[in-house]
Amino acid sequence: MFPLRAGSDYRSFGVQVVGNVKPIMKVIPKIFGHTDKNVRAEGSTLVTTLYTFLGPALLPTLSDLKPVQMSELQKSFDAMDADGKGAGTGKPTRYTRKAQRDREAAEQAGGDAAEEEEEEAPAAIDPKSLLDPVNVLSLFPDNLDEMLSSTKWKERLEVLEECNKILAQPGNAKVSDSNVDAYGSLLSTLGTKCKGDANINVVMEAAKVIEGLANGIGRPFGRFRGIVMPGMIERLKERKANVVDALGKALDAVFTTVSYYVHIDWPKLTVQTTLSDIVEDVLTGCKSKNPQVKEGTLKFLHRSLQSTTDAPGKDQIKPLAEILVTLLGDSAEPVRASAAECLGTLMKILGERTFNPYIEKVPELQMAKVKDAFGRAEIKYKAGGKAPATKPAAAAAAAKKVRVHL
Repeated sequence: MFPLRAGSDYRSFGVQVVGNVKPIMKVIPKIFGHTDKNVRAEGSTLVTTLYTFLGPALLPTLSDLKPVQMSELQKSFDAMDADGKGAGTGKPTRYTRKAQRDREAAEQAGGDAAEEEEEEAPAAIDPKSLLDPVNVLSLFPDNLDEMLSSTKWKERLEVLEECNKILAQPGNAKVSDSNVDAYGSLLSTLGTKCKGDANINVVMEAAKVIEGLANGIGRPFGRFRGIVMPGMIERLKERKANVVDALGKALDAVFTTVSYYVHIDWPKLTVQTTLSDIVEDVLTGCKSKNPQVKEGTLKFLHRSLQSTTDAPGKDQIKPLAEILVTLLGDSAEPVRASAAECLGTLMKILGERTFNPYIEKVPELQMAKVKDAFGRAEIKYKAGGKAPATKPAAAAAAAKKVRVHL
């Protein structure tokens, strides 16, 4: 009955205090398969409680439940969300003695001012942190290399679709990186397919496999950037939106792996991405003679600037600014517009005073577009790092009423 007692602990103390939920998740299928309906009912209560703390991050771990059970749980989750009692609403009602002493000490140190501060929003939880890593390469078709080399596009397409079905299974979202170099040959082939395959459906499916592996492997995938990114950027020349969209998603997934660190302080996840490793490929794409490649590359850069939490280095700012200023005068309007968006977002990250020397020679009409983009830019980067955690007055008052676990 340990898992059911754990459900009470999660309701009282929250996920962070109780700790790793993976052992609990592994026995949930057994709870839902129990012959006693009361045990199954308690299992549903446990899962819905976890949902209030973990939200959608919980869903991949429930893949072993029967479809009818998962359907019933999903209805419960939807109803909870609709009532404002679902994902993200879980809050502890009790504290350990140590936690309560820490809270009291913080209140005494902060005085009345502490009660007026805002509470730090809980960080998003990485769904993969709840899963065991899977060696998906061993699950891919045995004749993968042979089929990818086939002269028949349908055979190439079918084997890639099979790989994507495997990657799409919730339980396979976290890919084992214990032998990550084994993916090198496959990714080299996929990069070649993205760049030069004559069939656009094969290109899209190859890009989806790259996206899935990048998301699943995480940081170690970054070593493969050089063999997949250049070809995908070059293939942005395609005019069909669905092809460009598939390539764009794969590029975004690779960006999150090329240069970042992850710090996990359960249940919080911090991901920091930088631009250094993509600048060379971006500059190459921006210098292409094909307007579609330039436009697609600029949109990729814009998304990267929006999502990065680290400012570019001085050695990256100058070449980026120079090429972007040049593209403000490009003959293609979409390229000019995208260049303005990138410049405005880069200015938002660096600040007007720092960035002005790089754009001081930009004509007035073009500068107006850059300033407009600057005003609308939404970024994740915060100068000076993250602000210290704070608490609202209501939360501080409520904390005084919380029971202490003895």
